Amino acid sequence: MTHGQIVASAFALLCIASACLGQSDFGQDGEAPTTEQATEQLAEQAEPAVADQIAALPTEVRPGAWSQAVAGASPIASVVVIVPDEHHYYEAIRAWQPKLRFPVLIDDGSPRAHEDIARFVRGFQPEQILVWPDPRQPQPEHEAIAVVEHAELAMTEAWDMNAEVVKGSEERLQAWELLGVRVPGVVVTSERDPARIAAVALAAGRGQPLVWVDRIGGSVNGKHTEDKWTERKQHIMAEIAALGLPWRALGDRIDAVTLCLNEPTQHAAGVGSDGKPSFLAVTDSLPRLGNNVRWGYASMIFGDEARAAYVAMSSLYLSPTSAVVVDPYPDEGAWQAYNGAATAEILQRPLPGNPGIDTELLDDNAASLPIWRRRVASPVDAGLVFVNTMGNADRFRLRSPGSDAPTREGTAWASDVPMLSVPAVVHFTHSWSAQRPGQRGTLAGRWMERGAYAYAGSIQEPLLTAFVPTPELAQRWRAGIAWAILPRHVQGPAWKINVFGDALMTGITGPQLDIDDLGFAVGADIDDLIAVAAGDRDLAETLRLLVLSGQDEKAARLLAAAFRDRPESVTPSVARAALMAAFRMGDRPLLLDAFERLDEASKDAMVTDALWLAAAAMPAERRSQLAKLLDANIRPNEQAQDRQRRAEALAN
Repeated sequence: MTHGQIVASAFALLCIASACLGQSDFGQDGEAPTTEQATEQLAEQAEPAVADQIAALPTEVRPGAWSQAVAGASPIASVVVIVPDEHHYYEAIRAWQPKLRFPVLIDDGSPRAHEDIARFVRGFQPEQILVWPDPRQPQPEHEAIAVVEHAELAMTEAWDMNAEVVKGSEERLQAWELLGVRVPGVVVTSERDPARIAAVALAAGRGQPLVWVDRIGGSVNGKHTEDKWTERKQHIMAEIAALGLPWRALGDRIDAVTLCLNEPTQHAAGVGSDGKPSFLAVTDSLPRLGNNVRWGYASMIFGDEARAAYVAMSSLYLSPTSAVVVDPYPDEGAWQAYNGAATAEILQRPLPGNPGIDTELLDDNAASLPIWRRRVASPVDAGLVFVNTMGNADRFRLRSPGSDAPTREGTAWASDVPMLSVPAVVHFTHSWSAQRPGQRGTLAGRWMERGAYAYAGSIQEPLLTAFVPTPELAQRWRAGIAWAILPRHVQGPAWKINVFGDALMTGITGPQLDIDDLGFAVGADIDDLIAVAAGDRDLAETLRLLVLSGQDEKAARLLAAAFRDRPESVTPSVARAALMAAFRMGDRPLLLDAFERLDEASKDAMVTDALWLAAAAMPAERRSQLAKLLDANIRPNEQAQDRQRRAEALAN
């Protein structure tokens, strides 16, 4: 049975589910039945066909098939809702329905949250953007509610279940089981961990149980000791086992785990064959029995509340339509198995009911450092990125001009990672790239800062064969294999590849619909807020809202007009509000002019990186201005590299 047929069958299933869970006979409009009565009603209307059809698929295909089945049965409103905090986030999720979902993002006022929201909007292309609650109106005090209670309520009501009947995770799981919705995933989080924001959305959006564990803290850049990891794994697995669902073998009721936790991402594992301390990836070690046999697949999400929401919503609501493949590997030996041209051909190949993915291929001389730096002077507008390279945690080798393999002279750095116009899934065939994923000086850290919502990479030297060959990755992606499975070899012991993001993400979502009523107080249309800000002659706020709503071209034009007609109006806050829009629109002179207006308070790492990236393609007539700005903004941890970049930029 094809994935498309499964999705069609699932739509019928969830229409039945919605009718059962959303009508008066389940207590919405009349007297609530007892749990036993509700169970009988659900059992009478259950639809086993989809579960049976998915069960006939290969084990590795089933998690992705279930994810697509639920997604295909859940039309998406062409609306983005922006909220200021966790309370309103849960309230918005409570308005989800099995037959209508919509993305909810958190704007905490930080530049990174602003960039993430704008990037999501550019990728999702909604018909409408709503800011809720309306910032123009006084806000009443909302009722205090405990985090776990509020989260559980949101997950229940997102499925049109009556919270008076389905009072917790156990009864919600029973309702899903009786409806035939048996998504083989579980989400793990802590009530004191900000990544719980992602956990609640993924549990509600995919119909997965959510497990609450104690928070141990620690940095995602840190390492568990062997004893601490054993203790942590036992605690997590005890909570998963308490669900009462089979999980001990591939193909059981639970095959995928998404850890939404800010804690170490690797653990000590004795001494390697080289006599040095060895470490293993948490996401590969967790779903293993004591004899190292794999029973499932895992991934991990970390970050603050705003980033957690961004990762979850990108996973639930985005379908990449374009890709970039980077392959400087030589065309010989073991490297040939990772051939970029073969990967691009697979991605671009049309399939029945599934058009090809528009793919940019950078291989041979196009994968050389000079061409790469000219390429990343503009943003990458691709939702899927496959990179083959070699190097270390903070650097990656490309070719040098005329070479036929990566070279030391072709070394690029974390600061050479491109800006992403849209949220992206990134696979990095490269040693050490995910060694410290929360640190922007590393490759994984920089890709995720730039907007990668899913990332797969190594914590140490894993050897080339630890990575799934890139053409096979492309085949798995086109087949709808779940993200936690896609970069993994099924056989072999726990090893060094970590997977970040939603375990059940497949890049396939439900249909997008124009909807007038989301079922709750919807706040303010962002276009109305833009009109108010423009009427108040608040240039900084007008530009901020234009960028937030994906209108970079208008923002860049407005900033250019301000420089031309009222240069005194371009304050540091005005310049900062539209500087990244100028970068994305390729208006490098405007970027320079805006950067000159920044003060230290408005000059952050992202805009400084944009200056250095754009330098490689700056018009010759602006070289004097560029040189002064580069000299004044040498980055403390990259002084030698920046001096080299400066020389290259001014020589072009």
